[in-house]
Amino acid sequence: MSEVNVLKASIEPLVRMLAEKDVKVSFSRETTQPKTEFHKRGGITIKLPMISSKTSEQELSVLQGVVDHEVGHAIFSTDLPTLTIPNELDRFLLNVVEDARMEREMMTAFKGCRHNFRIVHRFLFDKKWVKEVYDSAKEDTRSLIIDTLIPGLRAMNGMEDCQEVVNAHAEMKAICKIVAENFGDDPISKLTSLQDAYEFSQKLKKLFHLDDAGAAPETSATGEGEKGESSEGGEMVPIASDGDSKEDSKDAPKESTESKSKDKEDDKGEESKSDESDGDKSEEKDEKKDSEGEGESASGEDKKDTAKAKSKPKTTKERTKEIEEIAEGEFSPSASLSEETLEKSLKRLEHKISKLVEEMMESDNYVVPTTDFDRIDYARASSSHTLSTSIIDEGIDGVTNAVQKKLERAIAARSMAVWTPGHRSGKLHAASLSRVLLNDSRVFRRKEEGESKDVSVSLLIDCSGSMSGAKIKLAAQAGYVFLQVLTRMGIKCEAIGFTTLRGDLSGGDWGDYSRVEPLYIPIFKSFNDKLDYNVKQRLVSVASDENGVLRNNVDGESVQIAANRLLSQPTKGKILIVLSDGEPEAHGNWSAQASHLRATVNEVSRKVKVIGIGVLSSAVKRYYPKSVVINDIGKLPTTVVKELYGLFLNP
Repeated sequence: MSEVNVLKASIEPLVRMLAEKDVKVSFSRETTQPKTEFHKRGGITIKLPMISSKTSEQELSVLQGVVDHEVGHAIFSTDLPTLTIPNELDRFLLNVVEDARMEREMMTAFKGCRHNFRIVHRFLFDKKWVKEVYDSAKEDTRSLIIDTLIPGLRAMNGMEDCQEVVNAHAEMKAICKIVAENFGDDPISKLTSLQDAYEFSQKLKKLFHLDDAGAAPETSATGEGEKGESSEGGEMVPIASDGDSKEDSKDAPKESTESKSKDKEDDKGEESKSDESDGDKSEEKDEKKDSEGEGESASGEDKKDTAKAKSKPKTTKERTKEIEEIAEGEFSPSASLSEETLEKSLKRLEHKISKLVEEMMESDNYVVPTTDFDRIDYARASSSHTLSTSIIDEGIDGVTNAVQKKLERAIAARSMAVWTPGHRSGKLHAASLSRVLLNDSRVFRRKEEGESKDVSVSLLIDCSGSMSGAKIKLAAQAGYVFLQVLTRMGIKCEAIGFTTLRGDLSGGDWGDYSRVEPLYIPIFKSFNDKLDYNVKQRLVSVASDENGVLRNNVDGESVQIAANRLLSQPTKGKILIVLSDGEPEAHGNWSAQASHLRATVNEVSRKVKVIGIGVLSSAVKRYYPKSVVINDIGKLPTTVVKELYGLFLNP
């Protein structure tokens, strides 16, 4: 079974369990950068990219670390909406500190996170990232400081992978040394809340004079910045907030982007003039200094040489000295850190994650826009007592007992004790004594007890429109018979269905997606439910289409979901029985749906025994290597159980 599918299926319940609060996990192809949203009305949404089924093991490891990171924010950064962040610089620095603090908390609470974070750090802080950081620092050494703090605080926090990056570069070591001299070797360990992280980020800003020479424009108390962006609730860069606010509408980002673009155009001329003026003054100052040092007049040749000297990259010693001067307040920058510099520092890391996600999506042949509207919950029980007798009970009395007898034989056969020869310890096996002449000590036998009921069974019933009438009635009857037999035998079992809901997830363009309808997985009986009257009524409801749920069917994803639920069971053996007319058919790309079903059955079959039961149709043979067709409920003991017998013997 693909680790990708297991990860996707387990993320939401895992997050809810870890966070101990209502957390929604959203998968979408529109999301390439994972983020956590804290809503004004309460509640948290973790937005994740749609994970491709072709994700490699290495890529999946990175994504697991990214998911752990977002879960950490959902658990430990919950005070975010109460903070008001004045400007982009403060927002950036808070994010840097809070990320390090939160990861420390996660590693303390959940030991396995350390391994996942280490993989993410190695992926992010590679040689390419270091080169981009140093290229950016050519214009302003302070950009090297803010970039270094990202792995640097983690390195001081004991993360070996980040320590390797920092220790390999003298300037980065110098920055961390200055932090340690002022706040201790591991300042993150002293932070216990988001408020602490914010206060420490302000101390770092002051230490390195990051807001000198005209800080970024401050945000007003109402949360509206100079460019009309909302930061109410204390939004951090990778952690979005205000998921319920009006600014979250689809049109808002476009308006904001246009406004920014217009502002940049209007200010372009003035910025250019200012840059030119600063540049002229700087050159005059340098030329005068050179002239005084050498005792010569500044000729055209000298100016040319000075320009060349200025273009040379700073040496490690020069940049390290400049860093020390900045921290000591002896360096006076000509301009404040620009929002563009801050954005570049953040985007360097965001881009790596986004690129990874985009490459995965491009390689995926089965494309789904989002899983946000897929629904898995209990089917609505029928309100009619008459229907239960006519649809479920009719003709199954003798069938249930016959099926039970045949399956009990398979269980009994597995339970029989078997003596196996060829062991080096146990009871002496007379027939193997001749091996002693060949210096072979395997002359003993052992008694091995069969594990009779160490198996779980899942029934997956096609509830699509093509199954209406006689097909869905037969499927519901067969499902109920199996549930009765398995329950009597003490075998864990569940029964779920699959169809679709009304809706179009594509935005009107079906050609881009394999399916564009939300999935609906009705639960008739879960593994932990008792087989009671409600289970029967739920099956009656779908068999009679009393609630009008019989729509379309996306078989591949539904088989994946059923297999994931089955794999969560602790039993050694796992059997998936699919009752269907065999043809995937939902709005979208039918060819992709059919191919995905075949691929999914092959993938699932590695860890789960799968059998397709064709209900009044032989189409299942095209998709399920092990299959059988049933045309009459009376044939269930002879046709179907014959195939199941082997699965129970060797689950």
